[in-house]
Amino acid sequence: MPEPEENADAGRFKRLTQAELDKILESHAKFASGRSGGLRANLGSYDLSYLDLSGKDLSNAELSGAKLANAKLKGAKLAAASLFSTDLRKADLTGADLTRADLRGACLRGANLTNALMMESDLRDGILLKADSKGNLTTMSFDMTVADASAAVLRGANMSQARMSNAFIVQTDLTDAIMRGIKLVRADLSHCNLTGANLEGSDLSEANLTGAILHGAILSGALLSGTNFEGADLVGCVLDSADARGADLSKAILPRSLASLGEELRELLQRHIDWIRTAGKRAGASTSRASISLARTLPAPTCRRPISSTHS
Repeated sequence: MPEPEENADAGRFKRLTQAELDKILESHAKFASGRSGGLRANLGSYDLSYLDLSGKDLSNAELSGAKLANAKLKGAKLAAASLFSTDLRKADLTGADLTRADLRGACLRGANLTNALMMESDLRDGILLKADSKGNLTTMSFDMTVADASAAVLRGANMSQARMSNAFIVQTDLTDAIMRGIKLVRADLSHCNLTGANLEGSDLSEANLTGAILHGAILSGALLSGTNFEGADLVGCVLDSADARGADLSKAILPRSLASLGEELRELLQRHIDWIRTAGKRAGASTSRASISLARTLPAPTCRRPISSTHS
């Protein structure tokens, strides 16, 4: 069975074939399950791009600095794995288990993390240093110094208690993501789609939410000190018990209050409310009649597209 060998040249990666990788993963599966003959996978600084690791058990595996760009990791078990400064650009991590994984300094640009489990994962910034052939410390990087999830898809991902301070998550699809208690201090979430996301009790202090879409998002009990909401769409967003001291909501898109509506529409809504409260006993507009009237009164919805990022 081929074993990873240390590469003295920090600028190069050892390429593994699918067959070589499968043998290493087979041995690691024995290690993870406590069976004899198992050996922990040590794949740091290896080129695994485009290879298939779908459904494989890589719990507690060492993958620091590895190249996993465009790799297939659908349903993979990466709980507590070391993915420090790993290149995961455009990787398919759909349904993967990244619970407590170390993703500091990792690049998730364009990766698909739909329905992934990321509870207590660490996505803070980090830089991997290795010695070159002359013994000098050099940076293992891919043109970045912070965890990068720009343009990634995290729809429905569970990221509760994850640490993402200073993370770069521009234009990411976080629709319906579960992010309770997440640390997003100074994180860049500009133009992200957070529709329906649950950020209850999260720390968004000094985070950048410029142009973000938060339709129906839950921010109950969240810390919003110094958070930038310029151009953010907060229509339907739940902000009860949120600490918004120091947050500037003046340039955000907020829901219209009942008082700002026309007299006819206010009267219609009040009659409909009375009709619901009295189970239809009090004269008022029916559901269908209210819907028709609202459709005639409210402006047609427009399709909002995120502004293209200038970052590469």
